[in-house]
Amino acid sequence: MPLYEFRCKACGKRTEVLRKVGDFTPPPCSACGGETEKQMSAGSFEFKGTGFYATDYKQYNDMKGAAGKEPENG
Repeated sequence: MPLYEFRCKACGKRTEVLRKVGDFTPPPCSACGGETEKQMSAGSFEFKGTGFYATDYKQYNDMKGAAGKEPENG
Protein backbone atom coordinates (compact mmCIF):
# COMPACT_ATOMS: atom_id res chain seq x y z
CA MET A 1 0.00 0.00 0.00
CA PRO A 2 1.28 3.47 -0.82
CA LEU A 3 2.11 6.04 1.83
CA TYR A 4 0.23 9.35 1.46
CA GLU A 5 0.81 12.65 3.24
CA PHE A 6 -2.12 14.75 4.49
CA ARG A 7 -2.21 18.25 6.04
CA CYS A 8 -4.96 19.51 8.33
CA LYS A 9 -6.69 22.65 7.03
CA ALA A 10 -7.44 23.86 10.59
CA CYS A 11 -4.26 23.26 12.61
CA GLY A 12 -1.70 22.51 9.85
CA LYS A 13 -0.51 19.18 11.29
CA ARG A 14 1.02 16.86 8.68
CA THR A 15 0.33 13.13 8.86
CA GLU A 16 1.55 10.17 6.78
CA VAL A 17 -1.03 7.42 6.25
CA LEU A 18 -0.91 4.04 4.49
CA ARG A 19 -3.95 3.94 2.17
CA LYS A 20 -5.25 1.72 -0.61
CA VAL A 21 -4.70 3.18 -4.07
CA GLY A 22 -8.45 3.57 -4.73
CA ASP A 23 -9.30 5.10 -1.33
CA PHE A 24 -9.92 8.78 -2.09
CA THR A 25 -11.51 9.88 1.22
CA PRO A 26 -9.05 11.93 3.31
CA PRO A 27 -8.80 10.87 6.97
CA PRO A 28 -9.72 13.33 9.74
CA CYS A 29 -6.86 15.07 11.57
CA SER A 30 -5.52 12.98 14.45
CA ALA A 31 -4.86 16.12 16.55
CA CYS A 32 -8.02 18.22 16.18
CA GLY A 33 -10.40 16.11 14.06
CA GLY A 34 -10.42 18.74 11.31
CA GLU A 35 -10.60 18.24 7.56
CA THR A 36 -7.36 17.20 5.82
CA GLU A 37 -6.09 17.58 2.28
CA LYS A 38 -3.67 15.37 0.35
CA GLN A 39 -0.18 16.82 -0.16
CA MET A 40 2.32 16.28 -2.94
CA SER A 41 5.26 14.33 -1.55
CA ALA A 42 8.78 13.72 -2.79
CA GLY A 43 9.50 10.38 -4.41
CA SER A 44 10.76 7.58 -2.21
CA PHE A 45 13.57 6.40 -4.48
CA GLU A 46 16.82 7.85 -5.68
CA PHE A 47 18.89 7.23 -8.79
CA LYS A 48 22.58 6.75 -8.06
CA GLY A 49 25.52 5.80 -10.21
CA THR A 50 26.53 6.53 -13.76
CA GLY A 51 23.35 5.31 -15.43
CA PHE A 52 21.59 2.25 -16.78
CA TYR A 53 22.99 0.37 -19.75
CA ALA A 54 22.22 -2.85 -21.64
CA THR A 55 25.30 -4.39 -20.01
CA ASP A 56 23.69 -3.95 -16.56
CA TYR A 57 21.15 -6.68 -17.21
CA LYS A 58 21.71 -10.40 -16.61
CA GLN A 59 20.18 -11.41 -19.94
CA TYR A 60 22.83 -9.43 -21.87
CA ASN A 61 25.68 -11.02 -19.92
CA ASP A 62 24.21 -14.53 -20.43
CA MET A 63 24.04 -13.97 -24.20
CA LYS A 64 27.78 -13.17 -24.33
CA GLY A 65 28.62 -16.74 -23.35
CA ALA A 66 31.70 -18.10 -21.61
CA ALA A 67 34.15 -16.60 -24.13
CA GLY A 68 33.01 -13.05 -23.34
CA LYS A 69 32.20 -12.27 -26.97
CA GLU A 70 29.43 -9.96 -28.10
CA PRO A 71 26.28 -11.79 -29.30
CA GLU A 72 26.04 -12.14 -33.08
CA ASN A 73 23.01 -10.84 -34.93
CA GLY A 74 21.60 -13.37 -37.24
